[in-house]
Amino acid sequence: MEGEAMGMRWRVQVAGGEATGIQEEVSRVMGGWEMAASLWREDSELAQLNREPEGRWIKLGERLWRAVALARDVAREADGALDITVGPLVKLWGFGPEGACERPSEREVQAVLSRCGWRHLEFDDEGCLIRRLTAGVELNVNGVVEGLVLEELARGLRSKGYGDFLLELGGELLAAGHSTTGKPWMVAVQVPGGGAKESFSMMPLRDMSLATSGTYRHLKVEDGKDFSHLIDPVTGSPVAHQLTSVSVMDADCGRADGFATALLVLGPEKGRVVAERLGLRVIWIEAVK
Repeated sequence: MEGEAMGMRWRVQVAGGEATGIQEEVSRVMGGWEMAASLWREDSELAQLNREPEGRWIKLGERLWRAVALARDVAREADGALDITVGPLVKLWGFGPEGACERPSEREVQAVLSRCGWRHLEFDDEGCLIRRLTAGVELNVNGVVEGLVLEELARGLRSKGYGDFLLELGGELLAAGHSTTGKPWMVAVQVPGGGAKESFSMMPLRDMSLATSGTYRHLKVEDGKDFSHLIDPVTGSPVAHQLTSVSVMDADCGRADGFATALLVLGPEKGRVVAERLGLRVIWIEAVK
């Protein structure tokens, strides 16, 4: 069973038995997350939050708070590489809902960068409250949303009695139980820029998630140079290193999703230091020089 939601393809495979009620569960979960965290809907909770004046405490709904809190936790462990305030920089480089634009000048980048960073946010964990301290700060939680969607969808399927299934959304995978063969689910890590059936490696997954972040997924090409959609929160510019894909395996899909993004932003050297320190299971793919 497959379809499209939140601008991404999704797929659900169930081992054995009749797959009833799954379409409704997918619609419920993805519809809820779209209303919570979409940047493409003017009426989403996140879009409304970004329009609020600075200095005001805002209570977040359960889903959006979960995304913000997870991103913050990953950022703390990954040297700040996952930054939910880089949305204005994403727009500046032409990767936002508005689409393409001319390459910004360094002066423009620095001006926008000045209002990005975790230092511009304050939190009240007990009340699930957030406050933006600086005018122009906008949040973007895309770095963790796919993984959190799959985690909630998996909980929903388990509540309906399903124990063996494989979920896929965008580049993230969540495997529960075993496949129809009784063995772990076999999943592929895609060759960066390759076709859908071109695999870098195959691996078994059971009660485990695999999240992949790649610089090749949303590229702009200008004057013969590629620009990734992933923004380095230190420089304010697209990441510029040889690392093209990072896949993280973890029991929690949201955590895997967040760290895949963070490690790719950090790059091959700093990323490996963080991964080793945290004991993360990672597949690294670098471009041939």
